[in-house]
Amino acid sequence: MHRPRSAIALLFAFAATLPAQPAPPEIPGSNGAIPIRFTMPEDGTATIALYHPGGRLIRPLAQVVPLTKGEHLARWDGMDLFGNLLPAGTEVEVRIFTGPTLRAKWEFGIASPNPVPWPTKPFGEGTAMRTGGWLGDHGVSASAVAVGDRIFLGK
Repeated sequence: MHRPRSAIALLFAFAATLPAQPAPPEIPGSNGAIPIRFTMPEDGTATIALYHPGGRLIRPLAQVVPLTKGEHLARWDGMDLFGNLLPAGTEVEVRIFTGPTLRAKWEFGIASPNPVPWPTKPFGEGTAMRTGGWLGDHGVSASAVAVGDRIFLGK
C-alpha cells in the first residue's frame, strides 16, 4: 500500500537537494543565538552596536574590527551592556559604522605645565606646576572647534 508523503517530508526532501549556502565569516568575540548579517562595502573597520529606537545604546557587539569587503555575521546573546537579558519584544536597532581603516597620528602634547608652551626652566611646585602652557592647563577640555580637517581642544 502506498502512503502519501507529508508536506514536511516533501519540504525536507526538497531542501536536501538545494546547494548548501556558505556561511559568512563570523565576527571574532561576538556570541549568542541571534544572528546579525551585514555586508561591508569595502575593506576597512566596523563597529556594530545595538540601540533603542530613541538612540540610547543597548550594547556594542564589536568595536573597530578589521574586516574584508563582503558579507559577515555578528551574534548577540540578547543581553544589554550590563549583562541583563532584554525583555521579550524589546525593539532594537542595529547600527553598523564602517569605513576605511582608522589610524592615530600624534602631532603634539596638550597642557604643558609651564607658562610657555616649551620648557625653558624648571617646572616649579604646587599650583605653579599645574598652570600655564597652551590649551589644557592639566584640566579637562571643555570646548572643541573643527577648522577644515583639524580639531582644536580648549578649556
